[in-house]
Amino acid sequence: MAQNFIQDGRIISVTLSGTVTTGSVVVVGSMVGIALTSGVSGDTIEVMLEGVFLLVKNDSLVISQGDEVFWSTGDEEVNKTATDTPLGIAIADAAEAATTVFVKLHQIPAQGSAANVTYTAGTNLVGVDGSGSNAAPLTGTETRLDAIDTAIAAILTALKNAGLMAPDA
Repeated sequence: MAQNFIQDGRIISVTLSGTVTTGSVVVVGSMVGIALTSGVSGDTIEVMLEGVFLLVKNDSLVISQGDEVFWSTGDEEVNKTATDTPLGIAIADAAEAATTVFVKLHQIPAQGSAANVTYTAGTNLVGVDGSGSNAAPLTGTETRLDAIDTAIAAILTALKNAGLMAPDA
């Protein structure tokens, strides 16, 4: 095992900025988890960042299995409003009258992640941020292989930087 391994990251400690009860959604920056214990402002508690949880939802909203869901910190409920905090994916349907929904938590990768690398056949690689060039189509097998190699290297670097892949030994 790598000498710099700290923990698996499914459960982390956070210092609270308000009162939280066991099972509550805890939002710290872009990190979202579920409180494993209760606490008040200043307390350090354990928060689970992975798993499936039964959470309160907006009771006037239909949620289908596979829908991306968000957390409204103001209403303290799950919804489908993309401007709220990204929370996870609904793993089961929840009818309009339902007050809860099963949600698999997910963490949002940092900007600059592998998701920002795009390739269109017949063009050069262009990052979502505008990096790269789209001036002329790639020609020849060797040029295309070089472009693929560059893209793979960028993806691996982004995965390592986002903490989704172990760094080189």
